[in-house]
Amino acid sequence: MAQPIPLRKASRQVIDLTPHIYFLVDTSRQLSVQDLRQSRFQKQFRPNKSARVTYAKSGVVWLKFVLQAEAGTYLLELKESQLADVKFYHPLANGAYHEVKRLNYHQWFLKTSHRLIPVTFFDNEPQTFYLRCYAKGIVRVPLAIGTKEAFIEKNHWEDLFQGAFFGCLVLMLLYNLFIYFRIRDLSYLYYVLYLGAITVYILMVTGHGTEFLWPYNPYLGNYNFVAFSFFWVFMFLFSNHFL
Repeated sequence: MAQPIPLRKASRQVIDLTPHIYFLVDTSRQLSVQDLRQSRFQKQFRPNKSARVTYAKSGVVWLKFVLQAEAGTYLLELKESQLADVKFYHPLANGAYHEVKRLNYHQWFLKTSHRLIPVTFFDNEPQTFYLRCYAKGIVRVPLAIGTKEAFIEKNHWEDLFQGAFFGCLVLMLLYNLFIYFRIRDLSYLYYVLYLGAITVYILMVTGHGTEFLWPYNPYLGNYNFVAFSFFWVFMFLFSNHFL
C-alpha cells in the first residue's frame, strides 16, 4: 500500500517524488487508467526502492503516487523533454480520473523550462495520481511537487546558474567563430560546430529548447540523440584535425 506524501501550503520546499513512486512496466502498451484500478494490476506496481528516475530502457511505464495535502493548489513539475508521450491522470470528486495530455509550450500553465501542472486539493484526504510515460529510448521521469512560491524560489537559482553556463558556451562559440573567420583554420570551425552541438543537446535535455527554440513542437526534444551524435562527430573531426 502506497503511503501518502504530506503537503503543506505554508511550506517553501519542493518535494522530490522519486523515492515515493510506484511503477508498472506496461509491456502490452494497452492498459488504461481504469484497468490499473483493478486489484490484479495494483498488485503489479513496484516501489522505486533505489530512488532512481529511470524506469525502463524503452516502452510504456505507469507511475503511481499518493498525495495528502491541505486544501489549495500545488504544482507538479514534470520534466518531459525526453519523453515521446506523457499523460497525467488526477482524480475527480466523482471518483473518475481527468486526463491531462502533453501540450505545446504556449499552452502551459506557467512559462518555465519544465512543465508545471496545477493540482488542486479540496480536502485533506489522500489522493492517488497516475502518469503514463512513453519513450522510444530510456524512460526517465524526474518528478517534484510544491507550492507556486516554492518553485519561484527554486527556479530563480536554477535560472541564474544555467544562464551563466549557457552564456559561457555562447561566448566561447562566438569567440572561436571569429578566430576561424580571421585565420580560416578548420580546427576552429570544427570546435565551433562541436560547441554548437553540445549546446543544442543540453538545451534539449534541460527543456530550454522547448521554451525558446521550438515552443510549438515539444516533440523535437525527443531527438536529443541527434545533437549528441553530431557532438561526437565534430569532436572527432576537431581532435583529428587539431592533433
